[in-house]
Amino acid sequence: MNFFSEIEGLQGENLTTAVLCFLLRRSQDLRDRFVGLVSAKCHLGPLTLENRFSCTREYQTKNQEHGSGRIDVLLEIDDAVIGIENKLLAGFQPGQPDKYLESIKKRAEELSSPRMEVRYLVVILAPEKRDNEIKKKIEKNPHYVSLSWQDILQNLDKFDNGLNAQLDDSTCIILSLLKQFVTEQIAFMPKFAEWFPHFSRQLDTPIQRDLLRNLLDFFPAAENPRVSSSKAKDQEYVGYNFCSKSFWGQRRKGWYGFVRRSFIQEPGQNEAELIIVTTFPVTFNSGAFRRVRLVNENFFNDRPPVEQHAWVVGYDANWKESEKWRGELSPLNEAVAELARLNDLPSNEQPE
Repeated sequence: MNFFSEIEGLQGENLTTAVLCFLLRRSQDLRDRFVGLVSAKCHLGPLTLENRFSCTREYQTKNQEHGSGRIDVLLEIDDAVIGIENKLLAGFQPGQPDKYLESIKKRAEELSSPRMEVRYLVVILAPEKRDNEIKKKIEKNPHYVSLSWQDILQNLDKFDNGLNAQLDDSTCIILSLLKQFVTEQIAFMPKFAEWFPHFSRQLDTPIQRDLLRNLLDFFPAAENPRVSSSKAKDQEYVGYNFCSKSFWGQRRKGWYGFVRRSFIQEPGQNEAELIIVTTFPVTFNSGAFRRVRLVNENFFNDRPPVEQHAWVVGYDANWKESEKWRGELSPLNEAVAELARLNDLPSNEQPE
């Protein structure tokens, strides 16, 4: 088994799939740990890995409704056939992942015997931040398992923390490189520092929308968040609403996004600015949030108008980690949590 022939010409998801397969074929310890992870999340009962293991990449599948396809990996163990669809970065194609179940079920039936029923399941392997998306895809079908790359990396870390005596030096090096590569790929935005100068030069660009989507995880939850935008003169913006909730009979609203500099009464030098607008006060802990007034002093079109609060977010190239955004925006989340807490108090204790 030559490692370089296994990965030659591959990149992204295909590369991580090939390296994962290489490691599973090479190390019994890694196989045990990986199957154990799947078994812990499996709704069909515990899985057994003792006498049988095979690992096939790009397994051909057929489905009456969706036609032919290829699932990234097919594992065969003692009592289960496990398909693995690696969604490190790419979205779901039409028919995925349902188009794979039929062929994997058929393979499980071929391996079953009167003495043992071989079960079948499909594992969706993706970053944690796609968890809600995947749950909607697989619903409550017990033949699906959602497994995050973070789950895998966390367990592989144990080998680097003194439990890697069973792994040879070459395997340890490959394992370490896989962890480093996947960590970089599933970072908040792998190219954030490179893209940073371009966020403020134009309005409503693909990279701005990409940033705004990634920031959804750090703002108070909104029901069915959808991008909102306007191209009206001096009112150009693109962003997301958040926290559209009623407290004490009043609607408390929030929005974040990019606006053109003419949107702000005291504009800075950037053509496009990232701003936050709320109908409730927030005390941010750092000087990165500059209080401003908007040209439209009734941004949410409330009747009658309510007091609004707005800040320009002074982020820089060092805000490339999720924890940085989460920490800087924590006062906003705490303010919304406090509104909810006060709202639950008896009416005679609620603020006026």
